[in-house]
Amino acid sequence: MAITHLKAGWWLFLGRNRSKREDYGNALTCYERVLQIFPEHLRAMANMGNCLQHEGRYAEAMDFYDRVLQQRPDYPDIHARLGVIFCHLQRYQESMDALKRAFRMKPRLKEESCYGITFAISLSYLGKTKDALEAYRAAVKQNPKDARALAGVGWALLELGNYADAEPPLRAAIKVEPGFGRPYLHLSFVLAGLGKYDESLVAAEQFAALEPNDPLAHSNVAEIRLQIGTAQLKSAISTDDHGKS
Repeated sequence: MAITHLKAGWWLFLGRNRSKREDYGNALTCYERVLQIFPEHLRAMANMGNCLQHEGRYAEAMDFYDRVLQQRPDYPDIHARLGVIFCHLQRYQESMDALKRAFRMKPRLKEESCYGITFAISLSYLGKTKDALEAYRAAVKQNPKDARALAGVGWALLELGNYADAEPPLRAAIKVEPGFGRPYLHLSFVLAGLGKYDESLVAAEQFAALEPNDPLAHSNVAEIRLQIGTAQLKSAISTDDHGKS
């Protein structure tokens, strides 16, 4: 029996090391060896689910998480991971509910950027913009260099009509991660709302360059160009009328 436990411990150790290196395929093999020895090994099942989740195999991951929760329904990290999966599957109410359970059981999980941002995203899709803004701000406080959190703050302020305050976090998100497209789109909306049409067009064109297959990107560029043309025409008419008078 002692040798059996040692074997299981060895495979668990190897699995953790490979997970840390993001070698999830080989980590899965290690955890499978543990489960061959102890089919209901709690940590091995939890780690199996985590590896499958990282590989985007959500249905399989959820099966392992369910097995874990059958043994230990108060496992906060599993509820948090399920919250992330539900968000990826666009099941936002379930995501928020799972994360709330996790945060009640283990409050410091809310301080982890991944879970905090997922919570904010779910709130935003559920139309709870003010709550989402606070959640994004909390995520920025935990990690000021997180582009998604910064972009989320900017998006929420845009949605609330606060264009002036929305501009700095969106520019900060772009500075942190220049290849992240969405902040350019939201910045183009913000700058247009502030009447800065030339700058808005630059941001819109940058988004279109990063996301060439997004129909919104091209319609946004066309709309801003139309706004610029309309503004120029009005200015020309006004100047002409002033000259005639």
